[in-house]
Amino acid sequence: MLDLSIIIVSWNTRDLLDRCLRQLYAAANDFAIEVFVVDNASHDGSQELVRECYPQATLISNDANLGFVRANNQALPQAQGELCFCSTATPFSTWMRYACWSILCVLTPRPVRLGHGCVTPMAHFSAPAPRSRHFGMNVV
Repeated sequence: MLDLSIIIVSWNTRDLLDRCLRQLYAAANDFAIEVFVVDNASHDGSQELVRECYPQATLISNDANLGFVRANNQALPQAQGELCFCSTATPFSTWMRYACWSILCVLTPRPVRLGHGCVTPMAHFSAPAPRSRHFGMNVV
């Protein structure tokens, strides 16, 4: 099973997205991660960047800007990690790395080599996931 699913929502943030993905993959160390990039109709080359430079990431391309929550909800059903980290295309800073890997350290018995977003345990439902009436997103 994957340790961490990471969903990055992007809208015209090509340069930030490039830094984010580069730093993210460099920081993954020995954890099994999967990365989803949900692009909200960027016209700055963000989609091409992901296709050409980060083929290991799953790209979901939208024809319109659906917003952060709806974009995350597009990738959540595909996420297979024990935890899911939802973020924008923010460079994967030191404190973000520390937050993600610290949570993994608590939840896994192995040592962690040391985010902006939310980290949530994943649950897999046979029925549709319950929805938060406050935020309009799936509660997992």
